[in-house]
Amino acid sequence: MHLFNMKSTNWHNSKKIIKLHIVIVLIGIIYIIWYRLTHIGIPCVFHTVTGLYCPGCGISRMFFELSQFDFLKAFHNNVLAFILLPYGVFVYIRHMIYIMKGKGYKYKKRHQYISYAILALVIAFGILRNIPCFYYFRP
Repeated sequence: MHLFNMKSTNWHNSKKIIKLHIVIVLIGIIYIIWYRLTHIGIPCVFHTVTGLYCPGCGISRMFFELSQFDFLKAFHNNVLAFILLPYGVFVYIRHMIYIMKGKGYKYKKRHQYISYAILALVIAFGILRNIPCFYYFRP
C-alpha cells in the first residue's frame, strides 16, 4: 500500500499508516540523538562524489538545529527546505486527516501547478548554491 494513497481506507489501514509514521519519527529522533552525541551525520553522496551541493545538502543539519530551536542556523543550513517546511507540514497533516476520516482527497489543478513551482524552485536552488556569488545558499 502506498503511503499517500488517498482512496477510501478503513480504520485498520489508518492505524497501520499511523504506526508507520510513528516509527519514521522515532528513527528521526534516534538519528538526532546519535548526531548530537557523535557529530557523525549522513554524508551527501552527490557532494562527496562531485564536490557540488545538491538541493538537499544541509537538511539533516537543518533538522538538528530545529530540534535545538536555533532557527537562524537551521535557515542557513538549507534555506529552501526551511522555507518549504511549513507548507510540507500543512500538506502532510491535511492528508493524514483525510486518511483518518477514510475519505479520498480530490486533487485540483492548482496542486499540480504548486508541485511544478516547487520542482522549479528546487532545481534553481540546486544550481544557484553552486555558483560562487550565491555562496550564502551553501550549508
